[in-house]
Amino acid sequence: FFAPARRFSVVASRRLERATGKLFSFVSQKTNQIRISWLLLRKAPARFDGMNFHCLLPLMPLLALAGPRAVRDGAAASATASGRVSRITRNANLNGIRHLRTAMQTHDRVREATSSKRALPVYSSAPMAAKEGLKEIEEVKRVIRREYESFFAPMERSFYAPDVEFIDPLTSFRGVDNYKNNVDMLGGRSFFGQFAFSDAKIQLHDITQPSRRNLRTRWTLSFKFKLVPWQPTAIFTGVSDYTLDSNFKIKRQEDYWDSVNLEEKGHYVKKPALNGLMDFVAQLNSKPKEYATPELPYVLLRRAPGYQVRAYPGYEAVEIPYEKRSDAWGILGMYANGGNSEGKRLTPYVPSIMQIEATDDGKWRKYMQWAMRVIDEGEKARDVTIPNIGDSNGEVLTRRPTVYAVKTFSEPLTEDTVTFFHDELLEDLKRDGLVPEFEETKTYVQYDQLYSLGKRRNEIWIPLDGHPWPY
Repeated sequence: FFAPARRFSVVASRRLERATGKLFSFVSQKTNQIRISWLLLRKAPARFDGMNFHCLLPLMPLLALAGPRAVRDGAAASATASGRVSRITRNANLNGIRHLRTAMQTHDRVREATSSKRALPVYSSAPMAAKEGLKEIEEVKRVIRREYESFFAPMERSFYAPDVEFIDPLTSFRGVDNYKNNVDMLGGRSFFGQFAFSDAKIQLHDITQPSRRNLRTRWTLSFKFKLVPWQPTAIFTGVSDYTLDSNFKIKRQEDYWDSVNLEEKGHYVKKPALNGLMDFVAQLNSKPKEYATPELPYVLLRRAPGYQVRAYPGYEAVEIPYEKRSDAWGILGMYANGGNSEGKRLTPYVPSIMQIEATDDGKWRKYMQWAMRVIDEGEKARDVTIPNIGDSNGEVLTRRPTVYAVKTFSEPLTEDTVTFFHDELLEDLKRDGLVPEFEETKTYVQYDQLYSLGKRRNEIWIPLDGHPWPY
């Protein structure tokens, strides 16, 4: 009973070994061919017969991983199958070496022909075309900078295709005339625009070139809307993706708003126009709040759902440690009203900036500072110019320019609320691919007076270390 079964098992095993050996022999042979092709691609120019071989680069890690395993498994199977596969694999390797030698000789002949200036349009056309477009692309960049700075006054129409297409979360149109009418309206230069808009400006933060015929700008757009009594200022931050045609003219511009199109890891996706309309209307309903002293100036880099990114300048400040905010408020108020080393009356900026850090005994060490003087951009480093504070525990100091992520809330400034919104802001930054700067302190600020009534404006500030803005 068992003898036929054993014979059947032996026959099946031998057939399986032969089939496995042929399979791994085939894989090994193809692996050698792939390696040879890869060597040729590394020797050859980036473009060959109009085909861009860089599209194969993502596959190369997989081939590199699969190749050695296939050769190793093929060798093991060939030893089991009485050496038949070893001979096949060895022949494939010899053939691969001969093919590689032939390919190298072909490459040498091509290099000799190129050095002797023979006509080889396949190898020389792509680099020459890329070189010829550099001047045109740099000129387009300069045009974009000029138009942003002047808010398209004038718009340089010669750098736009006649059928240029514009798309943003709120509107879309085609044609250079419609493009000009749109920017003239926002700039208050058209009949309707002079009644509806004023103070329009675009601040360019960065301009990059993702590919040969594509440009991306990062910007902040703001304008005043005059058709409502309180005339609110609408602010949008985002990116513009420009596409250039064969003559290096702008044929398409697609805008993405951080408040509408921003997704995880900083990517942008299209959204329905209703989303853009709701974002615009929400800004029209907000009324700016006035404070007793001016607000510390900043550049808004991103207005995203749930947080903002701001670039603050360097400033000189006076700082005091405290246990109760009322005590620190009183000491800093005396300093601003003349209780300083020079007897000068100073005007502090809002907000009051507070920092807390944990101590070794599990408690919190707290500081409050008021910014007193903004350091102008380009101003050389020097000693602090504001008067010294009379309190022996206080000090005057200088803060460097910093980019902060900011979350605003109206809840009271307690330890629980500060911790909650601080952690929530960290989650927002992680989601959008922004990297916070490591700090042992938590920074939170208060804009309103200490005992003011009504809705308050409190914020969490987290300095950023990794972000896409060149600040």
